[in-house]
Amino acid sequence: MKCGCGMIKTIANYKDFERVMCFLKGLGETYNTVKTQILLTEPLPDINRVFSLVLQQERHLNESMGIDTKVLINSANQQRTKKKTNNGNHGWRNYGRGRGKNYGK
Repeated sequence: MKCGCGMIKTIANYKDFERVMCFLKGLGETYNTVKTQILLTEPLPDINRVFSLVLQQERHLNESMGIDTKVLINSANQQRTKKKTNNGNHGWRNYGRGRGKNYGK
């Protein structure tokens, strides 16, 4: 059956709104300017447009600080690779191997 009341569209719009708001809430203070600009936009843009605007702002900030985005991406990929080869230890090899029940007796 086809919905004639339009409730499905209303729910989809609400979910899109929630995605945008959650994404914006998760951004740091560095992005306050772009967050304000997005929130003042009427109607609120969809999540893809918001993400694009934030990326644009990030590139601008990185360029103004002299940071090469490619270097950041390569560094992040190297860190991710290191974590995978660590076998999940994260430096806690002896975790749980303490002094035992009879310590100090």
